[in-house]
Amino acid sequence: MKKLLLILSLILFSVSSFAQSRYISQTTKKVVYMSSNGVCQCCGDYEYLEYDHIEPYSCGGSSEASNIQILCRKCNRSKSNGCYCKIHDKKVGAGCCDEKVRAALEEGGSSGNWTFEKKKVFSDFLPESNGELVNHTYYSLSYSEQHEQAEWVFYEIKKERILGLASRTNNFRSDKKISTNSANLSDYKGAGYDRGHLAPAGDMSFNTTAMSESFYMSNMSPQHPSFNRGIWKNLESLVRKWGENSNIYIVTGPVLDDCTSTIGINNVCVPEYYYKVIYDRSEEKMISFILPNEKGTKMLKSYVCTTDSLEEITNIDFFPILEDKLEKKLQEAKDISKWIWYE
Repeated sequence: MKKLLLILSLILFSVSSFAQSRYISQTTKKVVYMSSNGVCQCCGDYEYLEYDHIEPYSCGGSSEASNIQILCRKCNRSKSNGCYCKIHDKKVGAGCCDEKVRAALEEGGSSGNWTFEKKKVFSDFLPESNGELVNHTYYSLSYSEQHEQAEWVFYEIKKERILGLASRTNNFRSDKKISTNSANLSDYKGAGYDRGHLAPAGDMSFNTTAMSESFYMSNMSPQHPSFNRGIWKNLESLVRKWGENSNIYIVTGPVLDDCTSTIGINNVCVPEYYYKVIYDRSEEKMISFILPNEKGTKMLKSYVCTTDSLEEITNIDFFPILEDKLEKKLQEAKDISKWIWYE
């Protein structure tokens, strides 16, 4: 009852005003931490310092690590999307950095007086798993055998991927990677619920492998037709729009607890609510939604909640890799003005 009241309080809250936010393209730069304290040479901030550029061979400079210019993340990422040498005021090739420093950037380690963070990859950002962790080619999931569906599905939308190249296949099938077997088609037959995608087919339309794998039954959850084809579809489309100009991580799934309703011989849980968490790493912003499994009648902004409250409801740590201070800042925020809305 306490969880239900918390959910209801979240979805009833609405915000009437919002402002559009300008997208700032992500650069090729990586996070760097100085061996001694430093400040941004542009605005004087001391948090989230990054290197701007090493004087590269291709623009006439040396490869000395001491020639790195320090900027905070905000100032640094307002620059161009290319590799840019501020010292010589010209763009240079992607392979312009000193090899020793480049290696430190990729693998972590030190170069001169600088200590670099190891480059993070897709798998580093996986949520905490309370079920069986399964990795497919373009998405991962945590499968709950008790509920016969994923507690979360995690994937990435990359701005460089061209969507619409692969047609919808509708080849729904069991997921052989689930050790205890996933739900199957017969569980949904005649039940009155859609086989609702968690990782949407539309987000996987950049190639045939991604499209095909999106139809595993482990990526499905029983959704009311008016929900799946209405407000949920609208939210999926909105998130896709956000991914047109940025690389974003998405965690999506049902709110699983003691189910009061099931379908099929495998007793597939029919969730009362679904959620999405979207993290834009380049702009360091995060937004979360929670929606009831029914026809939606409100604007999407009305379903926004804090990620903190969603973690409490789902008992999932969505981005455990984040540094505590940053995680707290992102997950306590509920600022819809940072996102562009198309409603």
